[in-house]
Amino acid sequence: MSVLALGMFVAAFDQTALGVALPSLVADLGNVHDLVWVVGANLLAATVSAPLWGKFGDIYGRRRVLQADLLTLLVGCVLAGAAQSMAQLIAFRIVQGIGSGGLVVLALATVSDLVPPGERGRRQGSLNAVFAVGTGLAPLAGGLLTEYSSWRWVFYGTAVLSALAFAGGSLALRIPAPRQERRGFDYLGLGLLAALSTCLMLGVSLGGPPRQAWQVIVFVVLAVLLGGLFLSHEHRGRFQVQ
Repeated sequence: MSVLALGMFVAAFDQTALGVALPSLVADLGNVHDLVWVVGANLLAATVSAPLWGKFGDIYGRRRVLQADLLTLLVGCVLAGAAQSMAQLIAFRIVQGIGSGGLVVLALATVSDLVPPGERGRRQGSLNAVFAVGTGLAPLAGGLLTEYSSWRWVFYGTAVLSALAFAGGSLALRIPAPRQERRGFDYLGLGLLAALSTCLMLGVSLGGPPRQAWQVIVFVVLAVLLGGLFLSHEHRGRFQVQ
């Protein structure tokens, strides 16, 4: 369980540690207008990739998929820390978001594989508590790393934590082989979810000058329409996005 707890902490750290480092990041890389996508692209990638990681865990086994997830996050963090422009950073944050998207899903699902039904609620509650603690501590750690080193070490610090979780999972995590057969996946539902999330993100990021109000309205309306299509599709679909 300690490996899963570390994975939850890594997920929280990845999502919240960078906020206090954004001013230093902009001072170094410039292009403040794209700053919203440094955070938004990561969250969008994590939101869209989470159902895929969960499905892959059901099919190929949670240990193997969790290792792939952590490795993806580690690579994304190292690349983001070495970024030389805002465009590079946003691209690498997408990789980072894809990696972090499955951590919470896989950690909570793994509890079901390892723990008897009567104890699952307590163990999952403990993991959620670790996530909450990580969410609170990550901004402090990010501020210290930025103050005494560089904003780049916020990413490198996440990479170190990911490497520790990867090593711990390789050595200590033993999960029974998956029992679920390889069924279809709701790729249309995932596409609708991705489009919905993108429209919401664009609507939020374009808020500001009055001349952009019509663009915000367009993306919000599109998000509402896509949300309706997504709910309708999931209600009728054979393989739901979970």
